[in-house]
Amino acid sequence: MLNLEECSKLQRFPDIPNKNKSLQEIYLRGTSIEELPTSIGNLVSLKEMYLYDCKKLAILPSSIYRLQHLEVLQLGRCSQLIKFPKKDEGLSEPHTKMGFPKLSWLNLQSCHLPEVEFLENLFCPCLRKLNLTANNFTNLPSCERLNNLEYLEVSYCQQLQEIPKIPKKLRRLEATNCKSLNRVPSNICDIEEVELFSCQELVRNGFFVNDLFKLEKFHHQTNCRIILPGGEMPKWLIPDKEGYMSFVASKDLYKKILGVAFCVVFRLEGGSSYTFELLGVVNCKGTRHKRTMSPCDVDHVWLEYMESKKLWTVDHFGPNDSSHLHVSIRVDPFQSGCGGRAFVKKCGFRLICKPLKNDLEVLLQDDQLLDSAFLYEISHEDNPMSTEEESSSEIKNLQDSEMCTEEEELNMVDFSIEKHRYSSGWSYHRSFWPVGEMPKGFLPNEDGTISFMASQDLYDKFNGLYLCVVFSVEDGKKEVSFDIVPHVNGQRRNVQSGTLGSFDTDHSWFQFFEPNRLWGVLEGAIDFGQFGKRYLRFDLNVRVVGATMKKLGYMMQCRPLEDALKVELEKNQLMDPSSLFEDDEEPRYYGSCGWEALRKRLEYKSGLRGTPY
Repeated sequence: MLNLEECSKLQRFPDIPNKNKSLQEIYLRGTSIEELPTSIGNLVSLKEMYLYDCKKLAILPSSIYRLQHLEVLQLGRCSQLIKFPKKDEGLSEPHTKMGFPKLSWLNLQSCHLPEVEFLENLFCPCLRKLNLTANNFTNLPSCERLNNLEYLEVSYCQQLQEIPKIPKKLRRLEATNCKSLNRVPSNICDIEEVELFSCQELVRNGFFVNDLFKLEKFHHQTNCRIILPGGEMPKWLIPDKEGYMSFVASKDLYKKILGVAFCVVFRLEGGSSYTFELLGVVNCKGTRHKRTMSPCDVDHVWLEYMESKKLWTVDHFGPNDSSHLHVSIRVDPFQSGCGGRAFVKKCGFRLICKPLKNDLEVLLQDDQLLDSAFLYEISHEDNPMSTEEESSSEIKNLQDSEMCTEEEELNMVDFSIEKHRYSSGWSYHRSFWPVGEMPKGFLPNEDGTISFMASQDLYDKFNGLYLCVVFSVEDGKKEVSFDIVPHVNGQRRNVQSGTLGSFDTDHSWFQFFEPNRLWGVLEGAIDFGQFGKRYLRFDLNVRVVGATMKKLGYMMQCRPLEDALKVELEKNQLMDPSSLFEDDEEPRYYGSCGWEALRKRLEYKSGLRGTPY
């Protein structure tokens, strides 16, 4: 191995007068080399060559094709490299083809290449990964000769207009932010993972998700994921704005289910990536899958299909020969402080299953929740996974891919989506005081319902809602539970429920909620534009079980309001100004430092003294 990385004053690579059969790796990243010598071809055993960030490198000799054992060639950010060499007719080995017979990874990222026509004739039968990100070419030649290519990235190629027919083995295509891209191949639905973030010319050129991703073709992949611009889900999905599907299935019915197709229409504002959480649960045991999405300030469609064994990865059936299965999607709740906003417009699901024939009524008769409309039957001929061996192979391939996925096994007791929403929040967001009074600073409500109006500008100021519930317990110790049902303009949103514990005396329960976790579709941000109204009504119905709710109050912490917003608030009577607590402090500070910190902050900000706490 020869390592000369970051030797920034190195301008010339030495000649190699004789064949060298021992050197296998060269690292020249960050050097000032302007060209490689013709004698580089004498490194006949070289397997890996790293020239990343050699910003003065302009010439690659055609003798580079003598490196017949080369497996990795890294030329990323060699910004002076304007073309790849053609074959030198004077080579002493006339049988040598223009290419690298063992090359598996070629990186030409950010080389500013104006054309890549050399790929059409490049002989690289083992090439699996090709990175052409951030180059200046307009046309991408057909890569069909690259028979084993699995990963192709052409993101940030601003001049690229068309991606032609792609190799059959390609599993991942990334073409994010290709501003001029207006055409993709008809066989794009054969690829397991496709990312076309911010390729708006596709939409302007009449490309729609329903055109290519028909259900008959979509399920042919064992697992696949597509992200592309657009504002509509495929019509074959069943819409569900609450973002979850839950049902009981017998063992026989579960065996018929091949997988789940689901879709989310979203946009991400503020320049930040966002993570979505996909949760698969069987009988209170589940797996959390995560998908990270790139920033996109216009609507995008995320369409994915997962095999049952990938989504529900735990033992399924017990002595009762039936299981409660659940799948849900939401914006990762722990990203609220990242500076951007994730808006979710639509969500939908569909179960893909083997033919049920006349068994449908029998299979569904004991089912408590499953709507038969969610089932889509495919014929045996349409099912690509006809053997267990094929399925296992595909699963392994997907696990080995570079998809932005994290998996985490979960153990939950008495699972429901409402309980999961509540229990997955920060543990220090709630507190109990053994006093049956509500502190000053909370706005009391008499009928168990909190209600107010807000504009987009006002809502965007909200940091979080502090809830205070005073309850009494009679006749000894009792377990106390609750249900909280949010609505936006009459539309039910993210219901939350849970158990507070066992109590035998009056208590005050304090709880902090981030607004989007209550009212956002899939816990994303609220998009007032979807309603077509300037002001929306936000409601929160609170019910306590096992105790008597004596008092209910709330306080909305918000960032300081501008004078114009205060005038609008008062003029339109949107909400009681006394319910607003203007403060720049990060709301999680009060939870981590204890609710006593909130009480003191309230006194300081409002001038209150002598509160009972």
